Amino acid sequence: MVKKLKILFFSIGILLFAFLIYKIGLDNIYSNLLLMGYKFPIIFIPFILVSFLDTLGWQFSFNHWLEGIKLKYIFPVRWAGEAINVLTPTAYVGGEPVKAYILRRYDVPLQDGLASVVVGKTVMTMAQVVFLICGIVAATNYFSPNSYLILTVTIAVVTSIPLVYGFFVWQRKGLFTSISNLLHRFNFKFDFLIKNKEKIESLDGKIRYFYRYRKKRFYLSLMYYFLAWMAGLIEVYTILYLMGYEITFLQALTIESIVQLVKSCSFFIPGSLGVVEGGGILIFTSLGLSAESGMAYSIFRRLRELIWAGMGLVILMLYGWNKNKVNMEEIKGAEGLPLAEQ
Repeated sequence: MVKKLKILFFSIGILLFAFLIYKIGLDNIYSNLLLMGYKFPIIFIPFILVSFLDTLGWQFSFNHWLEGIKLKYIFPVRWAGEAINVLTPTAYVGGEPVKAYILRRYDVPLQDGLASVVVGKTVMTMAQVVFLICGIVAATNYFSPNSYLILTVTIAVVTSIPLVYGFFVWQRKGLFTSISNLLHRFNFKFDFLIKNKEKIESLDGKIRYFYRYRKKRFYLSLMYYFLAWMAGLIEVYTILYLMGYEITFLQALTIESIVQLVKSCSFFIPGSLGVVEGGGILIFTSLGLSAESGMAYSIFRRLRELIWAGMGLVILMLYGWNKNKVNMEEIKGAEGLPLAEQ
């Protein structure tokens, strides 16, 4: 049933994407694509900055095992995991367990790796909510506070706040243990949960420990993730500048925040195909830009995303072929921080 729904939603995305191309006109879109030309590789530069800041955000979500790990080791691990998030219909979370699994080659216990990706994803979402609020404020410079667009975006963001906070509180109380207990209460008994009860409790304990005793790292993680969302504005500005369009900082913030909100809300469609493009066209035309420029912009970002994800899959394959574990002293350096506190 789930597989059929994924196929259905993906088909809807393809049809929507094709409809947008038909409506705008292939020639119009193609002429805007030509505006970029040989300068296309330049758009990877701002995204490298985004990925760098995101990696720092994830690094500060670690507890003890990897506190001092060099960034050059974490960056490709995150890159590989994000490739899975982009290329599979898993609501942008399918790559998180992959990150934790790859960390095992550094002798990192699976529970520690999983704790880091759960915390990292949660903090990143918190930072996104703050970023979206900034986007709403920026959008009021171009739209009436009572406009349909502002009201819709505001409702979506306001609704997300208690959901994100509730998930945060749930983690502090024991997310996975409570899920396991709930399933058991309704007589859904899974052998995996029964056999790994202690490991599940250990995972919850590591997550709780981070939130309670690693508050400085929590705020640093939140700061870097927020900076990563803001760095996305550089990519927006760069793409449009290379196409011959000049926009302001507030316009870039409005575009990026609304596109990211649409992307988050359409998680059930693989890659948010068609929906993100439609949202981009909507905000572009609302800001006085052409529909074809909005579609061309979305295509360039889609191409960058696919190429970057493809390179991430290569990294993932290399990790699979290289079975040798790396010594912890090497990845932390000679002055490496202490390992896990037992």
